[in-house]
Amino acid sequence: MMARPAAFLCLLLLWPVVSSSTYTNMTMPGCKETCGNTSIPYPFGLDDPKCFRDQAFRLVCNTSFDPPMLSFPEDNIPILDISLLQGEATALIWVAKDCNDSSSNSPPDGVRAQGQEMKDAGVTVQINLTEGFKFSNTRNKFTAIGCNMEAFMSDYVNPNGFQSGCSSVCGNITNVINGSCSGIGCCQTSIPRGLDTFQVKLQSNSYDDSNCSYAFLVKDEWFSFMESDIWDFIGRVPYKFGNQTGTPVVLEWKIGNQTCGDSSLQVNYACRDNTECINSTSGSGYLCHCKNGYHGNPYLPHGCQDIDECKNATHDCEGSCVNTLGSYNCTCPEGTVGDGYNYKVNGTGCTPISKSNKVLHITLGPSTSSSLLSRFEFDDNRSGGTDEGYRCSYRNR
Repeated sequence: MMARPAAFLCLLLLWPVVSSSTYTNMTMPGCKETCGNTSIPYPFGLDDPKCFRDQAFRLVCNTSFDPPMLSFPEDNIPILDISLLQGEATALIWVAKDCNDSSSNSPPDGVRAQGQEMKDAGVTVQINLTEGFKFSNTRNKFTAIGCNMEAFMSDYVNPNGFQSGCSSVCGNITNVINGSCSGIGCCQTSIPRGLDTFQVKLQSNSYDDSNCSYAFLVKDEWFSFMESDIWDFIGRVPYKFGNQTGTPVVLEWKIGNQTCGDSSLQVNYACRDNTECINSTSGSGYLCHCKNGYHGNPYLPHGCQDIDECKNATHDCEGSCVNTLGSYNCTCPEGTVGDGYNYKVNGTGCTPISKSNKVLHITLGPSTSSSLLSRFEFDDNRSGGTDEGYRCSYRNR
């Protein structure tokens, strides 16, 4: 017996789909997922070459710290977080500190940045990022704190590269305002796009109003100046390793040096199933995102899994929700009509069907043989959810 169209549609809607809850892995099989409190999603990885895409994404886990510290292998800059969606990583850069005492400004053993130096007469800090990473010019600010001090930032690899800086005075300590970093106790300036190396020079001209001066690159939304920073900025920074303090910065990363169009033709194209390619905004290269309706790791085989909108309540159904691969459908329950979608998304919702009979009037006439007017009635007397109960009648008038 041929299945009714309605029954066949139900079979299609109930066809099994892959649930997102069955897949949570963000690394290659057999690879370490975390270092201390930091997750390590592929294309990043540790040790075994199968765990990272290429050398640009190889990281190390320094277990001499408690908890262990994730960092780049060459410069030992600590990594706090990695975002696949944004193509960003949050790292720590050491604070340059110039104080009127004998306190050391040297980073602890094992965490000195490549080429990093500290000098007693004024302070110079030099940072060189691992290839492929850049300091975000939209998320970071060069910042200095102190009274009667000057801080300069420049490209130490290229003498003819960029130079920037700011100065801060206090005059009277009562002039310092919380939340204001415009030259009284605190100053800030932007950095250029594509920056991957810099040096900071910090010079205090006097210690009459503050014991220390500080200069550092910092994630813009993390830092808000407080009057007490003039006396003890280091004391309120939570990121410390040994006797050294670091401020969080945002690094940008990407895959390769080609656009999506060129890279998609290569055998080592990074974007896998159910993904889309996004050209990097920080220069050549690209990122991979899961398509709408999918989530997970777009760099892993089968890493982007279907989102079951019906289970996590992210759907717009007023009626019943039926999950499909990459999407979902809304249906109205028995006894109602409509498309099942909420009015907020321009749907028609589900409206109860009136219990009275529905009569379809079809009037015929006049014909070539007579002026007879005929009427057919289609009467819906269904009950119990079956297709039986339709009645057609013919009336003359």
